[in-house]
Amino acid sequence: MSREAACIFDSIYNIDERWGDSPLVRDVDLRAYLRWLTEGQVFLADDEPVVIVARNIEQFASAVNGNAIRWWLDGIGWCAEVRFCAAATGRPFVAHSHLENPNSMSISKLARDDWHDALVELFEALAIDDKDCTFINPGVDLSRVPCWALWHQDDNNNCFEVNRSKSYAKACAQANLFAARGHKQLYWIDLV
Repeated sequence: MSREAACIFDSIYNIDERWGDSPLVRDVDLRAYLRWLTEGQVFLADDEPVVIVARNIEQFASAVNGNAIRWWLDGIGWCAEVRFCAAATGRPFVAHSHLENPNSMSISKLARDDWHDALVELFEALAIDDKDCTFINPGVDLSRVPCWALWHQDDNNNCFEVNRSKSYAKACAQANLFAARGHKQLYWIDLV
C-alpha cells in the first residue's frame, strides 16, 4: 500500500469523529483524497521546510483562496496542508500544520527548486521576511537575499529610514500603511 493510500485509509477510518462543532473529515477532504488516489502525488516537496511562520493555516487557506486539507499521519496525528503558488511566477509551495497547533505553518518548496530562489519568491508572495519566520532553512544564505529600505520625508524635508525588510512586498505594505494615515509625508523604498 502506498504512503498516500495508507494516510487516506487512516483518515477515513476516523470519518465519524468531530473537530469542535464540525466533522473532522469534511467533504473538501474527501474530494482531495479521491484526487490523491486517482492522480497520485504531483507535488514532491523537500523533507525540510524553507520556513516556519506563526500563521493560522485555516486563515491562510482562505487568504490564498484554497482549502486546508486534513489528513492523518501515523506517528504525527492530524495534519492540514495548503498548496499554493506565488502569483508572480506560479512557483508552487505547500504549507503544513498540525491540527493541534494550527498557528504554526511549515512551508516547503518543490524538491528540485533552489533554496535561495524559493525563499525570495516566498517572501515576496506572502509579503513577509526573516523577522516573520520562527525558522529559516540553513540551506539559505540570508546575506544573498535583497534588502529594501523604507524611507520617509517629513513636512520639513527631513529624510529618515523607517525600516528595512528582506521583502519588497512587505516594504510596500508598510509604506501603504503609513501613507494611509493621511499625513502629508512622502514614503519610498530603495534597494540597500
